[in-house]
Amino acid sequence: MAEDVMPVPVQVPLGRSEYAMLAGRRRLSPFQTCSTCKCCRVPSDPTTCSDMPCCYKIDCNIPNKPFGHCAFVPTSCNCNHCASS
Repeated sequence: MAEDVMPVPVQVPLGRSEYAMLAGRRRLSPFQTCSTCKCCRVPSDPTTCSDMPCCYKIDCNIPNKPFGHCAFVPTSCNCNHCASS
């Protein structure tokens, strides 16, 4: 069933992030979080949408956005927890 739905981005509260110093620079660990998003079977039909827990990750390679612009983007619908990859 999770293959039939499309994640739709929503505002996500920021969680804790971890970092370590590496040669004078900090190195951020992979980060994912689980939060509510609206998943739709048919993206153009809002009657097919429902709120579900979704996994989000940070994406900094967003088309038509300036270099360095990052955002949380949903990666899967109907998850109970997210594993860092």
